[in-house]
Amino acid sequence: MNWTLRDIAMQLGIDASGITDAAIHHVSIDTRTLQSGDLFIALQGDQFNGHTFLEKAFEQGASGAIVNTIPESVQSNQNQCIQVPDTLQAMQTLAKKYRQQFSIPVIAITGSNGKTTTKEITAAVLQTKLRVEKSPGNLNNHIGVPLSILKWKPETEVAIVEMGAIHIGEIHDLCEIAQPTHGVVTNIGKGHLGLFGSLEGVAKAKGELIDFIRKNKGMAVLNGDDPYLKPLCDRIQFCQKFGESESCDVRANDVQPNDLGCYSMKVSEQRIQLQVPGRHMIYSALAAFAIGRTLDIPAAEIKKALESFLPFKQRMEIERLGDVILINDTYNANPSSILAALQTLKELPDLKRRIAVLGDMLELGEYAIEEHRAIGQTAAEMGVELLLGFGPEMRQGVEASKTFGAEAIHFETQTDLIDHLSSILQFGDGVLVKGSRGMRMERVVDGIKKKMHHLETE
Repeated sequence: MNWTLRDIAMQLGIDASGITDAAIHHVSIDTRTLQSGDLFIALQGDQFNGHTFLEKAFEQGASGAIVNTIPESVQSNQNQCIQVPDTLQAMQTLAKKYRQQFSIPVIAITGSNGKTTTKEITAAVLQTKLRVEKSPGNLNNHIGVPLSILKWKPETEVAIVEMGAIHIGEIHDLCEIAQPTHGVVTNIGKGHLGLFGSLEGVAKAKGELIDFIRKNKGMAVLNGDDPYLKPLCDRIQFCQKFGESESCDVRANDVQPNDLGCYSMKVSEQRIQLQVPGRHMIYSALAAFAIGRTLDIPAAEIKKALESFLPFKQRMEIERLGDVILINDTYNANPSSILAALQTLKELPDLKRRIAVLGDMLELGEYAIEEHRAIGQTAAEMGVELLLGFGPEMRQGVEASKTFGAEAIHFETQTDLIDHLSSILQFGDGVLVKGSRGMRMERVVDGIKKKMHHLETE
């Protein structure tokens, strides 16, 4: 960032008299990662108040702070404080102003599943020729998006912004800040179903990105196999559809899995072998291919990037624990993503037994019982021999799975689940572990690994 604190005050329409003109290097909302020369923004919420950390921020070398009030403890730093009515709104305004300094492609990615993976694999493609900025982790909400934008470097040539939503209007507001030139929608699924009320509600929320793209004559890149997205392309001047359907502009043909469930496909006369398991990965790769082609990345470079892309932490990580194959997909879960993960487990060849370890899917509201039962039934129908459930809602899934012929057990604690699973694992088992973020199912993975390691060293 090439602004001074006084520049920032003026960008926010605040009287800059008395404000220091100290240079600002980066923006921070967390003193645990704040560095000397940063601007600290004191956000407030129901469970936190950044103003309590102002003194620490200045002790660590903050060049300035955006605050609602100036506490007595930092009165000596008064000329380093920009006082505003709402610090979050100020950060969003600042991000929008900063975005306007860049005349570059900005790619916004939304959808019910696969946003982060699609962001990462698209970045891998574009980095072959361009200087890319991307949202760190899954910073995709009203705080994460502006914070991500404020981290862009002046030399950035293309930026990728992930956008999530838990209510109608949120993606519209994020688009007003990020001003995307390209919009990618991965799919319409059952993520946050309890908050949106129906799949139509989910589609309406995600469609706010396409509304913005259409209004500003940008490029839409849509999943052409998704029934909720297919019709949208006809209403947009510039649109690329990706998928396996004949109508898709970027189409996967001759799709084949290998022995680890990683797929290869033929796209534009090129055979591409992916390194991340699951048929759903085809769609993330196709979206990245479409964006790469739109931004003139050579096909050979796109192929190389897609084939080099590796799974990242807690997202479809496959590893062998002795004679057992473990699928760690614990980052998050909703009905659509669990279905995709179960499909991956089903398609892994040469397994003696398929075991699904599933935690609750959160934020389903009135649909929770119905959706958990549906997952239990689906698991049984897809050949899962053993379902181990954790969490009060997954009890419904366990009961449904039993009804449809699978062995299923519900556990009150993760410790009991880990102990039981570790005691029954056999040669040739395949184990999927998945659940919503709040269920912390990665602890199950860690526990299994420790138990298995202990057994191997006895």
